[in-house]
Amino acid sequence: MAANNNKIPYGQLLLQYSNTAINIIFPLILFPYMTRTLGPGGYGIIGFYESLMLVVNVMAAFGVNYYGLRLLSKSAIGDTGKANTVLHLLLINTLVAVSGMLVYLLYVYNKKVQIGSSQFTLLYAYIMVIYMFHADWYFQSQEKFRFLLRRTFFIRLFVLVSSLIFVRKPEHLIYYIIISAVNYTLIAASAWWNMRSLLPHWKWDPALFRRLMKALWPFAVLGLLGSFYFTIDTILLARTGKLTDLGHYTVAAKIVRLGLNVFVGASIVFFVRLFRTEVDKELQRDSMLMTIHLSFPIAAMLFFFAGPVIQFVSGESYLPATG
Repeated sequence: MAANNNKIPYGQLLLQYSNTAINIIFPLILFPYMTRTLGPGGYGIIGFYESLMLVVNVMAAFGVNYYGLRLLSKSAIGDTGKANTVLHLLLINTLVAVSGMLVYLLYVYNKKVQIGSSQFTLLYAYIMVIYMFHADWYFQSQEKFRFLLRRTFFIRLFVLVSSLIFVRKPEHLIYYIIISAVNYTLIAASAWWNMRSLLPHWKWDPALFRRLMKALWPFAVLGLLGSFYFTIDTILLARTGKLTDLGHYTVAAKIVRLGLNVFVGASIVFFVRLFRTEVDKELQRDSMLMTIHLSFPIAAMLFFFAGPVIQFVSGESYLPATG
């Protein structure tokens, strides 16, 4: 097994790239429709709530996405010996997610200018908690990329079809948020169903809980700083700017993040292999080269052709996003 770990995992890369492609293709179909249907004002509301959700979700993740991936990748595929560790990591996610959700509610209800309605606020509060049960880090660490591919395809298809049927005008924004809530619920349900074999191994272990909390702190702080970097401008713009401006900015940011997904998808596969082997400079080099080769052309296209890209994807009403 060790002899094969220092080779580029083409099979796993194909599955993960297919997963990444679905995560890009389906939004590329739905994104232009939603931006045109909801308008800059409606998309401004989505941008505000999703920025807050990103902060809460990264805080709730508490570094588990990174630490869990590194820790579990060292185990043989399908190994359930660390099942109790996995369940304790999920418990940490849940506790921090609930705490973050309460802070989010306190922030939103104490804002000077309320954006959206209480229905939006409560639905996103639910999404913030249920989102944490996707357990991607567990499936990635065990190289279950086939399951992730199937799940992504069917969930994305559900969101696309449901949105095209039920979201027809700006007033239907609430339907889109409900569809998102159902989407994350299905993701969580599929994760728990595929992890059900771990549940009999549950045993509360205070020492393990404290050890994991201590190990997770550095990852949690780095992740939280990164989320603030990506979202603080949107949150501040919601407090000081116009809702349409927020919509323009949200569309521009989402287009950039779609590009980021291309090379982030490949990184996951390399990370699992790197954690499972001794220091392998050749595999590290291949990982870095692939990231660089993908990032430069994507960044160049978005920089030099920002106007045409935004106009093609979302229409002329979003062109102020290039300013």
